[in-house]
Formats: sequence, C-alpha cells, structure tokens
Amino acid sequence: MFPFPANKTATAGAAASGGADCLPPELQSPATDYWANAGVLVLGFLFGLGAAYLFNSIHWESFRFMGADIEKARKLGITSVTVLDGYPKLRDTITYFTVLGFPVLFSFVFWFLWSGKNRSVRLAGFSPPEAEGIAGKKDIIWRVFLVTAGVLYLCYFDFHMFYSSPGSSWFYLSEEGENLAWVQNILTGKVYGRDFFCPYGPMLVYPIAWLMRIFGPGIIVQRFYAYFLDLAAYLIILALFYKALGSRIVFLVSAAVFFAIYIPFLPISPHTSYLRFGLGFLPIILAYTYIAGGRQVNIALAGLAAGQSLLFSQEAGVCSVLAVAAMIILRRFQNGPAEPASKRAWGGLFIFFAATVISMLPMLGYFYFKGALGPLFKSVYGYPRLAMLGYAALPFPDFIEFIKNFSGTALIAFWTILVYAFTAAYLLPLVIMRRLDRRQILMASLLVFGVFLFRSALARADLYHIRSAMPPALVLALMFIDRAASRLFDKAAGASRRAGSGVLMAGMTAAMLVLFLSPVMKQFSNAAEKMATDIHKYSKPGGFVLRGIPRAGDIRWGQKMAAQLMDVRNFLAQNVKKDEDVYFFPYQPAYYFIFNLNCPSRYVMSIFAITHAQRLKLITDLERARPRYVLYSKSAWHQDGIPETIYAPEVVSYIDQNYKPVGETANFIIEARK
Repeated sequence: MFPFPANKTATAGAAASGGADCLPPELQSPATDYWANAGVLVLGFLFGLGAAYLFNSIHWESFRFMGADIEKARKLGITSVTVLDGYPKLRDTITYFTVLGFPVLFSFVFWFLWSGKNRSVRLAGFSPPEAEGIAGKKDIIWRVFLVTAGVLYLCYFDFHMFYSSPGSSWFYLSEEGENLAWVQNILTGKVYGRDFFCPYGPMLVYPIAWLMRIFGPGIIVQRFYAYFLDLAAYLIILALFYKALGSRIVFLVSAAVFFAIYIPFLPISPHTSYLRFGLGFLPIILAYTYIAGGRQVNIALAGLAAGQSLLFSQEAGVCSVLAVAAMIILRRFQNGPAEPASKRAWGGLFIFFAATVISMLPMLGYFYFKGALGPLFKSVYGYPRLAMLGYAALPFPDFIEFIKNFSGTALIAFWTILVYAFTAAYLLPLVIMRRLDRRQILMASLLVFGVFLFRSALARADLYHIRSAMPPALVLALMFIDRAASRLFDKAAGASRRAGSGVLMAGMTAAMLVLFLSPVMKQFSNAAEKMATDIHKYSKPGGFVLRGIPRAGDIRWGQKMAAQLMDVRNFLAQNVKKDEDVYFFPYQPAYYFIFNLNCPSRYVMSIFAITHAQRLKLITDLERARPRYVLYSKSAWHQDGIPETIYAPEVVSYIDQNYKPVGETANFIIEARK
C-alpha cells in the first residue's frame, strides 16, 4: 500500500545513528521493515474506516445541535432542498471529516505505538532517493509530447460549437446567459459588487468585457474566451504532470485519463471552465519549481499566479494559497539540515504573500477608486458562506449506503475522500520524522489543495460539483502509480521492494479503473455525447441565423430557440422605447445582453437573491427602476425542482401587486405595470 523500501545504505545509516541495536535482526532488513510499516498502516487504515462506519451509523438528526444551521438558514430566508427537507448540512461535514480523518488517525496511532523508540530506523523504508522526473530528462522528445497533447486537444475540439444553439434553452438563456448579463452590466458602466452581484471572481467576467470592447459585443466572443480558458486549464494540468511524474509512460496515460474524464464541457460557458480549478494548480507548479531549484523568482511568480487565481475563482484561489504556504513550510521537513530550510521557509512565505498582494493591487485599486472595494469582498466571500449555510444545497451521499451499494455519485465522492485519506496516512509519519522528499512535499501540497477544495462538493453534492473537486485526488492517485512504476521497473531494486511497488501499483490502478468504468462516469459521458449531438444538429445548414439580432452573430439556432428570440425581439420593437428597462423573470438573463438592455436589478437572475434581505433589495431595485413590463417566463427551468413561488415569494408577491397580465406569447406572460 505504501511505497517504497529504501536502500540498505540508508537503513544502515539510520541504524548507526542510534536505536537499531535493540531491534531483532529480522527487523533490521529493509524489506521486512517495509512490509511491517505497510502492514501496520494498512491495519490502522482499515480500523479507521470501521470507526468511521460506526460513527456515521449514529442517528445524528436526533441531536438538537444538528438543526442549528437549518434554523439559521431559515431565519435568513435561504431556500434549498436541504433547508426545505430539514436536512442538516452539519451531518455532511461530520461524514467528510470522519471518513477522511479516522483512517489517518488510526493509521498514525497504530504506527506510532508499533514503532516505539526506533521510529527513524523503522521508517527508513519509506524514504528512498526520489527518481528523476520527466522535466529533468535531457531528451527533447517528451517536450514534443507535451506540445502534441495540447495540439490534440485543439483537434478534438469541435469549432462548430461556437456557432451552435444548445438543445435546451436553459443552457443559453441562463448558464451562458448569466455571464453575458454580467458583461452587459460592465459594458454599460456598472461595477462588479457595487452595482451587480456575481458569485464568481471579477477576473472571470471583466476580460470578456475587455475583449468585447476590442472585437465588438457578441456571443461568439464569450464562447472563444471560454474555449481558451479550458485550453489553458489543460496546458496547466499537462505542466503539472510533466513536473510531478517520473515515468514517461505514466505521463502519457495520465494525460489521456484526464482528457477522457474532463472532456470539453458543452455548451461553452466561462463559469463552467476547468480553469476555475486549473488556475489553482499553477501557483503549486511554480512553488514546486522553487522547492526543486531554490530560485526565488519562481516563488514570486507563484504569488503572482495565486493573486490572479483569487480574483478568478475565489474558492480555488484560497485553496491554492493554503497549498503553496503548506509546501513552503513543509520544506523544513525535507531530508537535510533543518535550520537553513527554516530560514528559507519564512523568506519564501514573505515573498509569496507579497507577490500575491502585488498581483491583486491593480484590480483592487480599480475597485477602491470606484467605491466598490467593500462590496467586492462582501460579494466574493459572502457567497461561499451562504452556500455552506444551505444555498442551492443537496444532501451529500450517505457513507453507510455507499458501503452497502458501492455505486452512483457516492462512488466518485468517497473515492476522492479515500484518496486524500490514503495520501495523508502515507505522508504523516514522514512529516513527523522529517523524511519528506520533494515529490512528497508536492503531494502534501496537492492534498491541502484538494481537502479544502472539496468544500464546494459538500455544499452542493451533485455530479458536476463533485467531479470539479476531484482533480487533486486524480493527480495524487496518478503520482502513486508513477512512484510505484519507477520502483517496479528498477532493476537495482530487490525482489521484495519491487513486489511492494507492484502491490501499490495494482491497487491504485484498480482504484482508477473502478472510477473510470463506473456507471456514473459513463452516464456523464453519455450526457455529453447527447449534448454534442444536439449541437451538431443545429450547427448544420438547417439552423436559423437571425440577422435581425446583431449580437447573435452567425449562430445557428434551433427552431424553438429562434422562435423564442424573435418573440422577444418583436415585443421589444413594438412596445419598448430605447433605453427603457424590461425585467425578465425568473431567469433568462441572456436577453439583457442580446438585446442591449439594462438589467433593472443588481441580481441578473432572481435565484441569486439568496436571502430575504437580498430579495427585498431586488424589490427596491425594481421599485426604483419601475420597468413598464415584466416578461414572466412560462417555461423556466427550476433548479432542483423548486419554483420561484418558493425561493422568491417576496418578488412574486411584488409582481402580482404591481403588474397585471396584458398578453402572452408562446414563451412569456407579458405583464404591464398597473
């Protein structure tokens, strides 16, 4: 389970340093020591899983403190599946930390008690000289492979999708549309945070507006932008594999596995880009380069990248900052003299955090002079807090049911958690005994990144969010396979060492196959293929190009979507004056952009008014703007099946009291102000 036996020299050196004489002769063998360490840790890990199972068998709902988060959410006016059902999210937090923590705790306690006073000798089998990585090899061919992998992604991507209409109106009008509506706000002079709410970082949406100022406003500009975000994410992941892996074959397999699991998401939308987590890896890569080479410019570059990650996707950015800080601190626990490493750690931390702040200063300065710095922080960091209280929350898979059935979304969720537990159980003794090598420090950094990133999956436990939180675990699993492969095919290693590496490699490969071949991953692939088929259908010459709507460009719309757009266009042309406000309810924010309209509220979709106070703010905005018309959708998709009468009753009541139906189209009820 745990790699890898050290060489005899390392073991002998450790024994000479003291404490080895009291060990039986058979325990002074590196091979025996390796299997003993692994056996004790595996035994502790299994006992920890058993403890987690028993702990999660307790009916926690009967304890009064479990309902505290639900009561707080209800007082704030937050509505979601968990709040409506009275399901305490604290239960999910308990599940996460027990399944993650108990195996690690029991493994360490078992090993600590077993190793006694001779821990340094017994642990020798865990810290062999690390193998040379691909990045350290001199031949050019693997650099060519890296570039080729990026080119293959370009070939794999279907450029028709830039001009396609998704089969479902929700994807364009709401998912893609919310980004377009935020860009419309920026183009009309509004400021992020101060004038409109966006749950994502400002550097996700502002570059779209900048590009549209250069190339002109159009849906196609956003789609190309979103595409290049995904391309950048793929290149960052490949760079991480390039730095982290020592086997060329494992590198190629890893790239193929990642591309297969994280296929280009359709339709293209900036906030669904893989760069939201991919950018968080970039500071880790640069910091690892600093750890490996010691050049301070690399840790400064890591800080600059971390600052942009915070502004792009705040949750992944915070996780990345914590991961890099952990990497720099853990350098003190690397094999070698502790004092110089301690000085380098504090200096590296200072440079990193200083560079992070410098990277953010231009954007923060802009918001300061616009009077939006306070609203920026409230918007960026207030949203995750509300999400943890229950906004858009879904129950996390039950650990007991997972053990019984071992399938569904729970398989991906607990696969990810158990990889983190496995990694932590492996690394903790090495940290305590200061025997980390550089790759193990990288693994520890990825572990920190992944453990904190998983918060988003805890909040909304659907396939998309769990899958988005899985990449650090996927990289860690591939790193274990890589380390095992380097020993398995090392002719200088003894039979016992190679056997141990073979067991680890077989175990991790089996775990990867369980994940990759699971029905839920196949279900996601099938859904993506169906979506691609729909897009190709509307990308053929039979689609409709709406020349009368300039911002639609050359996009080919399906018949239903084209009719819906023309309905809105005709209504606006006949009834609404230039620069007059119209309110689209409850969703459909894309219309604000495509018809160059002002959104009369800071919330481009009513579902973003999460609390009662925020919905009253939405009503205040509407009362101030007093739009003559509200276009009330008859076919709006409801998130988790919760209609607007439940999640926004105040807004529905306001519309009923101040507007009356005056007509309708195939898609809207047209309501005019009384």
